[in-house]
Amino acid sequence: MEFDEPAVAQYCAEEIMDITQGRLAAGLMSEASAAICSDTRILMEGDWFLALPGRTFDGHDFLGDAFAAGAVGAIVTERPSYPIGNQQFPLIAVDDTRAAYYALARNWRRRINPLTVAICGITGQAVTASMCQEIMGRKLRCHSLDAQGSNNCCLPAEVLAMKDDTQALILPLAAESLEQMSQEASCLLPDIAIITSDSGRLCQESSARQCSDEIFCQLLSVLKKPRGVAILGQCSERMLCLAERVCACKLVSAIGGSVSQVSKSNETTVFRIEGSSTVFEVRGQGPAAMELAWCAIMAGREAGLSDEIIAAGLGAFVR
Repeated sequence: MEFDEPAVAQYCAEEIMDITQGRLAAGLMSEASAAICSDTRILMEGDWFLALPGRTFDGHDFLGDAFAAGAVGAIVTERPSYPIGNQQFPLIAVDDTRAAYYALARNWRRRINPLTVAICGITGQAVTASMCQEIMGRKLRCHSLDAQGSNNCCLPAEVLAMKDDTQALILPLAAESLEQMSQEASCLLPDIAIITSDSGRLCQESSARQCSDEIFCQLLSVLKKPRGVAILGQCSERMLCLAERVCACKLVSAIGGSVSQVSKSNETTVFRIEGSSTVFEVRGQGPAAMELAWCAIMAGREAGLSDEIIAAGLGAFVR
């Protein structure tokens, strides 16, 4: 018996219009299901091209390149006209292509329904995501980013790149405003939300200054109820109070200290967690490494893994 290979998100024109509330603005309706790509430099023949506006570029200026590269069609913002000569090339017009990108990603996340872990904080998001992947990957098929972070990829692109057999989706977030965090959090609807750390640093949003703690708490407010879990690493009492106010789910906090160092070397730190007989080892130096490891360990426990399996995964982590 032959089985289909796991596939990334693919949509036909009718599905795209239904999910994004778009319309066929030009060209002929395509019945092909295809992946979504927002960068003509990596677009594959047969993909949908999604034209995003940017600070220094406009994806709509590259519709001709997308057509030449073999795109099946394009998703565009409603405009009077478009710089494309071919009248048969299908253009699906939406109010906002960025919002459409998030809508498609949200649909795919719900369709696959993996255990979803979202990670934010002042520092350590990508490292914690890599730890979680090593730990959960012992029992689950995971989709995540490497320790180098997202590079130039945006969150919708990462979600849509998730294969349909994925059991755990693990993503670090780097939102700099309440609006952006709301968009990302609503897209992911996480089962587990991790805040690695907080600080008094203020983030700029237009002319107003937003406290980073409030931005992080926006993630907690969309946790799946009632089984969602919020994990707070080395956060302040203020952060804990804010989290308790907005989070209607289980909250696990490192405040008060439950980690004790056993030993350390030039490369690793060995430690215990209160209430567990398991000895954990993480590649990294001292408290900072233990704090991030604690967050990943708590996430592993919430995923139903034993401390022995978690310790094995954490030991395989390479920064």
